[in-house]
Amino acid sequence: MKKQPRRSSFITRVQNSQFRRLFFKNWLLVILCVILPLLVCSLISQYVSRKNLMQELDTSSQRSVRNTKATLQSLLDEAMDTLEIQSRDLSILTFLQQPRFSPSDYDFVIEAGDILSRISRDERRSLYDSVDAYSQFSNYLVSTLYRVQAYERIPDQSLVDTFSVYQEEHPRQTLFAQTRTSSYLGQQKHLITLYRIVAVAEQQKAFVSLSIDTDKLGQYLADELFPDQSAYLIVDASNRVILDTTHRLVGESLVLPTANQLVSSMNGKIGDENVRIAWTDVGEFGWQFVQLIPLSEFEATMRFEQNTINLVLLFSVLLSMLLSYLTTKKLFRPVEAILSILENPSNQQITDANGEINMLLTRILDLFEKNIALENQAIERVHALRRARSKALQEQMTPHFINNVLQVINWLAISETGNDNSRTSQSIILLADILDEGKKQKYSLVTVADEITYTKKFLELERLRYGDGIVCHFDIAPEAAKKLIPGISLQTLVENSVAHGFSARAGHGNIYVSIHDTPSGGLHIQVDDDGEGIEQATVDKLFSQLEKDFIYAGEHVGLINFFQRFLLIYGEDCRFDIRKSEYGGACVEVITPALGDEWLDSMDAGGEENAESV
Repeated sequence: MKKQPRRSSFITRVQNSQFRRLFFKNWLLVILCVILPLLVCSLISQYVSRKNLMQELDTSSQRSVRNTKATLQSLLDEAMDTLEIQSRDLSILTFLQQPRFSPSDYDFVIEAGDILSRISRDERRSLYDSVDAYSQFSNYLVSTLYRVQAYERIPDQSLVDTFSVYQEEHPRQTLFAQTRTSSYLGQQKHLITLYRIVAVAEQQKAFVSLSIDTDKLGQYLADELFPDQSAYLIVDASNRVILDTTHRLVGESLVLPTANQLVSSMNGKIGDENVRIAWTDVGEFGWQFVQLIPLSEFEATMRFEQNTINLVLLFSVLLSMLLSYLTTKKLFRPVEAILSILENPSNQQITDANGEINMLLTRILDLFEKNIALENQAIERVHALRRARSKALQEQMTPHFINNVLQVINWLAISETGNDNSRTSQSIILLADILDEGKKQKYSLVTVADEITYTKKFLELERLRYGDGIVCHFDIAPEAAKKLIPGISLQTLVENSVAHGFSARAGHGNIYVSIHDTPSGGLHIQVDDDGEGIEQATVDKLFSQLEKDFIYAGEHVGLINFFQRFLLIYGEDCRFDIRKSEYGGACVEVITPALGDEWLDSMDAGGEENAESV
């Protein structure tokens, strides 16, 4: 026999459910005592780190917003001071209230040049785009950009158009700021213009203005060393972005709540980018000054920290699994010794490492095996005794009850026909005799002579059904007639011939029963008929049923029961054969060994119950 390869101890342990249960128990203990606190500490650490980083970011952004707002505020204050000075200058006021003569006289031109000189002194070329003065009364513009011109000759009229549109909507405003796009020498500029209205005669209005280039203002406000780290925005009262140092959001809408503190902060999303928004209110014109800080670097730091924590947790889980496995392996060593002995108790090598355990377990296993064997024997005997008692009680009641019922039916038949010798009455009486004879067969074994008598009564009953066409020939050796045979056995073979051999022939045929001694002390039983015979496939199926523990109702169940009873009583030396008879029908042949002493002793003890319990 080929020796099977031994499985590795690791696979054997993993496949064992008890080992897995103990392993998971230890692992769960490690997780609850080590991994879970480590996870909680990691989450708390990550939360505190995130909160601290966000606080540092807010502190830095608040400081930056305050400083940059102060710069912006100083620029606006300077611009408004410039406008206020110009709006109070008597020379400028006088010029704005003069009508324009056409053609312009020399004194008007001289005065306009003087006004240009005055406003040019206030121009900040590094930041301002132009400083202007305009009067609707004269329709004349004095500008640091266009010099002194009649307004209709100026190519870019956005300065006055923006003023006129705003005045129609807000006629009472005297100081305001508006954004406009200026075109000069083919170059587009985005400007923030501050207007200061000066009243003139006949309901005509004039203004002095100062235009700030948003590109220059953005460069002035932005961090030159780190221009991409943040963006500065100015949002007007209508929530429209009028300045963006990165030029991405100019003209877009950005709705922010009113700052509830000096500098407010919140997270937001601009496009696909997460940003930290810090803003504060600018007192003039309802503006809000905003700083947008990309959170990409912050999120990268958080991801790195999260990945580090995940790696630590993964390593901890793997380490906990290894420790749990090693601990479980050590604790499971006695169980492995038990399993090894159970799998192969005869091939145990006792060494110093496992000698005491193996020797002790081997002795315990031997005791268990003996106890289990004794217990199984006791249980089997108890079950056999119960079955025998139940069967005996049932067999005592069933024939008695049926015999009483048949007597009642016979009385009814005689009452209805008035003839006590009718076929019905004879059949009932004969059946009652058969049952009574079977009741007298007190034991499982009867003599061959008694069985022949019982079989003949059965044949008389069959002749009442089919007529005298059934003829049975008996060839019984004198010595064989005295021997014991299982009860209702020959009747089974004869009934099989009548039911299966003669059914298609209206119950006509011959049956030949032969019983003789064998040299070994057994019986040679042979029943032939000249009926229809039996198919070989049926014979094969019938013998295959003998290998089963239970018989299910079906064809030839009587023969199967017959064979199993003989095997139970005579043992495996009992031989059976079913073949074609020399008379043309079927032949059933049974050769038994000598009856065992245990069956003879049970008969002497007197009772089927004892025989069944042997």
